[in-house]
Amino acid sequence: MHGQRHCSNVISLRGSEPLIRKLTSAGLLADRDIKVLERSGVRTIAGKQDIYSEGDSMGDILFLREGWAFRYRLLGDGRRQVVNFLVPGDLIGPFTPTAKQFAATLTGSSVWRVSRREIADSNRECPAFSAAVEALIAAEYDLLAERTVSLGRRNAKERMSHFLLEFFERLQRVGLVSDNSFELPLTQEMMGDALGLSVVHVNRTLKALRKDGLATVAFGRATIHDPEALSLVADTEDGSHLPHEQVTEVTALH
Repeated sequence: MHGQRHCSNVISLRGSEPLIRKLTSAGLLADRDIKVLERSGVRTIAGKQDIYSEGDSMGDILFLREGWAFRYRLLGDGRRQVVNFLVPGDLIGPFTPTAKQFAATLTGSSVWRVSRREIADSNRECPAFSAAVEALIAAEYDLLAERTVSLGRRNAKERMSHFLLEFFERLQRVGLVSDNSFELPLTQEMMGDALGLSVVHVNRTLKALRKDGLATVAFGRATIHDPEALSLVADTEDGSHLPHEQVTEVTALH
């Protein structure tokens, strides 16, 4: 019965799951707190498909289990602005019951669907999970604030360096970086869309980073040859390229 559910140890969800790996390594959850995910449904979606559309009423909050996705806005004339790219372990959204943006897959993906009511109920039986969702939302805002700084103040080389470092560390935290190399299934057009750069400028900037021995982006992968030097170029020695999830006082999501 509903009132008899327990936060028992999770067996079927392993530490290799990116979302669980991220939250447990950050100290936000213990195994006993992840029961809410074990009860959730998983949806498989082909690549280049909308997950939800702006204006949709959503009773669920979605988490990316596998694959790559992105959020975007469409202007009245059809122009698109990428808001953020999403990697395994990320909160897709929507952050409110009515979606304020579009979300779509880049590659074939699987998505966890957790009802808002389930998260509200978890405040009583597994409060750490609700706290973790709040922390993920706060980290998202930090990431977007830093992206705004890039768009407003960083030059093209600094923007791209910051962008690559952001993905390097986000993916490293969920075990998806090997030998400083990671999947990056983004076209130069999409990178330019997110960074406010033309395709020509993106191409020129990537060539400069490769020539300087800092990073190589080719064939859907990125390799960071010298993370420290790239941080200097991006002016992020303070680690501001990586949003950190922190537990704060929690208000239930309804």
